[in-house]
Amino acid sequence: MSSPTDEIAADERTELLERRARIIRSRLLRVVDTLDARRHHIAEVVVHAKLRAKSAALSLIGIGAHFGASLFAVSLALKARRRRSLSYRVSEALRRLDLGKRLNLVARPSFGRRVFDTITISVITFAASEVAKRVTKNLVDGRPAQGSPRGRRGARGRFTAGSRTPLRAEP
Repeated sequence: MSSPTDEIAADERTELLERRARIIRSRLLRVVDTLDARRHHIAEVVVHAKLRAKSAALSLIGIGAHFGASLFAVSLALKARRRRSLSYRVSEALRRLDLGKRLNLVARPSFGRRVFDTITISVITFAASEVAKRVTKNLVDGRPAQGSPRGRRGARGRFTAGSRTPLRAEP
């Protein structure tokens, strides 16, 4: 049988559990309310962003169109300026008279093409000199070429193949 003190203790335990359940329930309800408020706020932000996206896209398209038109206008102005220059007018007169072929006046390639050609020749020259240095060094050191049958031994040459010394002396 249960004593009266056990019943009181059980009632107190039940009251304690109910109090904890109420606290947990209230915290849970606060979290749900906070999440609901955040969801409403995010939905509101999305609506505003969708309203502004169309105007922002149209602005970017307009800026791009203005940029393209200004580039076109600048290129036309540069062409017109070049046409007014004395050297261009003389070269055009020579071209019309067909004296260019008779006087061996050949059109020079553009500046960009000349720079590209110079850089390409420099890179090729550098690579060729490095290969020549490596081959010369390997020949002087006695290393065979990579493709030769003797080159499979590794980086050691024929003069150093038999000179391996152990790291520690054996007793």
